[in-house]
Amino acid sequence: MKNKTAALLLSLTASLLCACSSAAVAESGKDTSQRKETAAAQSITQAEASAEQQDGAQESTSAFSEPMPNTRAAELFLQDRPERIKEIYRTLYEGMFSYTQSIELPKGVISSDDFGDLLEMVTMTGVCADAMESDYKMYVDESSCVSRIVLSYTRTREDGASEYARLMKRAKQIAADAASLDSDYAKVKYFHDTIVLGCTYTSDAPYAHTAYGALVDGNAVCEGYAKAFQLLCELSGITAVPVSGSAVDSDGLVQSHMWNKVLLDGEWYNVDCTWDDPTGSLYKDNKRYDYFLVSDGVLAISHTEDTNAYMPEPNAWDETGSYFEREGLVLGYTTDVYSELYNAAALCFAGGLPDDTIRFLCFDGELYNDIDELYFTDTDEHEARFKEILRNFMEDGEQVSYAIMSEPRTRVISVRILRDRS
Repeated sequence: MKNKTAALLLSLTASLLCACSSAAVAESGKDTSQRKETAAAQSITQAEASAEQQDGAQESTSAFSEPMPNTRAAELFLQDRPERIKEIYRTLYEGMFSYTQSIELPKGVISSDDFGDLLEMVTMTGVCADAMESDYKMYVDESSCVSRIVLSYTRTREDGASEYARLMKRAKQIAADAASLDSDYAKVKYFHDTIVLGCTYTSDAPYAHTAYGALVDGNAVCEGYAKAFQLLCELSGITAVPVSGSAVDSDGLVQSHMWNKVLLDGEWYNVDCTWDDPTGSLYKDNKRYDYFLVSDGVLAISHTEDTNAYMPEPNAWDETGSYFEREGLVLGYTTDVYSELYNAAALCFAGGLPDDTIRFLCFDGELYNDIDELYFTDTDEHEARFKEILRNFMEDGEQVSYAIMSEPRTRVISVRILRDRS
């Protein structure tokens, strides 16, 4: 009979996924389902519109201390679109960024049926235009094209300008800290780690769906994590796009979700900072790389992309660009697994692993199960071999335990070594 609680070593099991991962419940559904509600906005004819007061005509952005950042994601999504659609995008983004209530659009360009997808694209790519309420008024002309929308916002323009200044100050500092790193890979890893370590998944936080929530307030849901990652990439000249869809956790619960794709060395990869931030962990510096720079094939095991006519997501086909491939941390059938784990433990005891965590990706599910069985599971027939490895480095009287953070779907085994020298 298997027993994951070791006799010599206390084996703790950390929670694997945050809600958009497994612990935080369906609040994350707001991240995308709330955006989808835009298609059901109140539609008003042009005749009725003429009777409405033009309360919030276009305003300038002069109250904002920093210019609105470029949106590489929107440029990518709209590159093959007519100039008039691009004009509508810019009008919407600039209007929402400056908290304009009434936004006039060119007539006869975008139908009311298509407008919901475009507006969703604006709210997802416009990482700093994030205060729009989900309900709004949409005015249509005689050709059933949208000519004006009237918005309301979750905060005042003055508060928004102040928060924007704090967000940009923090984001620019992070980007500046990463500027000296020698590759875009190192930079996006730094952004990933900064977000994961600095943010807690919190569904009821006031800025949960914003980059401000992830980078300044330190509390966000998946939308905030994804927007923060996109903003940091944009400030560093790296193209990253948002992806909306759904994800199924290890318990089979399906929820709306949001993550990113990033362009590195000419290849696209998925990055899910939210699912690399384990909830329920005993350690504040705990992070994962299971969903960092992975292919569509790997992500498809748990994630499904939504379809949006204005967000043609790039394909991420490369299987060789993950964190584990780049760092040489893949265990194959010809690998001397004992030696790899031994050397990793030696490095950890020598202080060479900043978070005391050994990480490996297994070549396939069968090898993952074999390694888990032989090295990390006590059975009636044998003791977990990882204990034997650790005994080689333990000092007299030292108490050592380890926390296994494994995810069969990604074939990643992460082991945190815990030392008590008291």
